[in-house]
This record gives sequence, structure tokens and C-alpha cells, in this order.
Amino acid sequence: SVWGEDPWGQKEPEPEPEPEPEIECCICHEDFSTAKTTKLKCGHIYHVNCLRKWSKKKKECPMDRKPFKICELKT
Repeated sequence: SVWGEDPWGQKEPEPEPEPEPEIECCICHEDFSTAKTTKLKCGHIYHVNCLRKWSKKKKECPMDRKPFKICELKT
């Protein structure tokens, strides 16, 4: 409602905070400014070289385990 409460006196829920932007590669823990990056379809960002090495062992996002194909990497 306009006043932040409903007719029964309950407060409206607070909006979810925006997630913090990723500032480092979760594979190597280095700042993104140190190398080229890529963004997977799931939205997570990694250094291109880190993700290429990772993909030799697993073909899934290190953060949410959603599958990806190496040909999907965008720089």
C-alpha cells in the first residue's frame, strides 16, 4: 500500500537486496581486471583461461553446476 502497511497493520515485506556484483573469478580468486572474462548463460563470470582449464575436468558452472559447452564461451 501507499503507507507501507496493509489494512490490518502488517508491514509489507522488504525487497530482496540486489546481489553483489562479482569482482573476482571464483576459480582462481584473482580480480577480473587481470585477464579476459567470459559470461556463461547462467550469468556467472569467469576468466576465460580459468574456465577452459575447469572444463577439462567438468562441463558445469563452478557456482551452480549448470551444464555448459566450451563453444558457448563468449569473450
